[in-house]
Amino acid sequence: MARRPPSADARRRLFQQAEGWFQRGQAALLESVPCRQGCTRCCYGPFAITLLDELELQQGLQTLPSQTQQDIHTRAQSQVAMIEAAFPRLTQSRHLDPWS
Repeated sequence: MARRPPSADARRRLFQQAEGWFQRGQAALLESVPCRQGCTRCCYGPFAITLLDELELQQGLQTLPSQTQQDIHTRAQSQVAMIEAAFPRLTQSRHLDPWS
């Protein structure tokens, strides 16, 4: 049976909890975590996201015009193909979620 996505209120609470964890981690590492406003490190390469992030992205994408959604999907498929060509071991791993 497919799991239902969490409610908007549950997502808000999860985001608040995650933000609290991030803030504590950043404070404990004395600002050695590079993430901050204006940081662009994640903009130039792949990075991990949570299932909650995926849900938010999917919901945001659904609000875009159809052509924009298709353009994003096409670019994402192209990037996945490039990553898989460069790193064939990433095409199948029990440790990674399928590209979707």
